[in-house]
Amino acid sequence: MKESSVNFDFKAGLVYVVLALLATIVLFPLLWMVLSSFKHQVEQQLWPPVWISSHPTLVNYIKLVDLSAATYSIPILPGVLNTIIIGFSSTGITVIIGSIAGYGFSRYKFRANGYLLILALILRILPPINVVIPLYVVFRALGLLDTRLCLIITYLAFNLPFVIWTMTIFFNTIPKDLDEAALIDGCSRVKVIMKITLPLSVPGVVVAAVFSFLFCWNEFLMALVLTQSKVKTLPLTMMLYRTDRAILWGEMSAATMVVIVPVIIFVLVIQKYLVAGLTLGGVKG
Repeated sequence: MKESSVNFDFKAGLVYVVLALLATIVLFPLLWMVLSSFKHQVEQQLWPPVWISSHPTLVNYIKLVDLSAATYSIPILPGVLNTIIIGFSSTGITVIIGSIAGYGFSRYKFRANGYLLILALILRILPPINVVIPLYVVFRALGLLDTRLCLIITYLAFNLPFVIWTMTIFFNTIPKDLDEAALIDGCSRVKVIMKITLPLSVPGVVVAAVFSFLFCWNEFLMALVLTQSKVKTLPLTMMLYRTDRAILWGEMSAATMVVIVPVIIFVLVIQKYLVAGLTLGGVKG
């Protein structure tokens, strides 16, 4: 018994060591960005590299919000504003339409039900590079290039199939008897959705909304092709820190933290709903 216990503890310890090494490898770039964001430009170029600055500074973060900064300073606030407006607008519209469509697929069974869901899935797995040129031609003809509306519509089209599938799975977990009972009591179909079905599927709505917003927050290719100068999202703003004269490592690191930290905080705040949603959809779907 003692020998088996020792072997078991050794194996468990080995597993923890391997996991710790993997976590270190994964988190090292993030740690390096955090440290680099507080370094002066000169310290960014030293070799061997300086791990921790002897004189930490906030100048890199100040330059991000200084709209009157020098030539090599690129404010990030316009990119943050554009991304938030586009992300929330597209996510809100997508969740509303996707929830209604998901409810229809869940509650009304018709001959083409399964085929339409498969079609939506096929549209979602299409590589963006295959459709970006046709989208460019269409939006140019409509005069919508380099506008927020252009990206809102594009992200809506890409996120909608995912939201439809997610909400269909979650609505399937809610018994139809609840809907029927409410209808018998005199509720309209709209009230049934708003008062009963949607409140019970809050974890599913959160999952759909979070992943849709993250797609909008991180998307690069569509924003690069469909916008030029008037509308720049965060990923495009990040690209500007690589200039023809130098790479602004300090400002790039600070901007990266501005991009990452709000997402981490947001996910931590809603993690209860997020975990419940992923678990429910995976078990009962």
